[in-house]
Amino acid sequence: MEYALTEKGRALVPLIEDMRVYGREWLGCAVDELSIADAEAPARAPAVAAV
Repeated sequence: MEYALTEKGRALVPLIEDMRVYGREWLGCAVDELSIADAEAPARAPAVAAV
């Protein structure tokens, strides 16, 4: 079975990307090589951030 976002899920992508930018700026995180827009690509393990 292959995972794909629904239209409703894809609508959240810009919001999630903005939250990642905010986190990078305020938490001093390195820039990720992959973006949420790659969610259509084959599934990968979710990233977990320590807070």
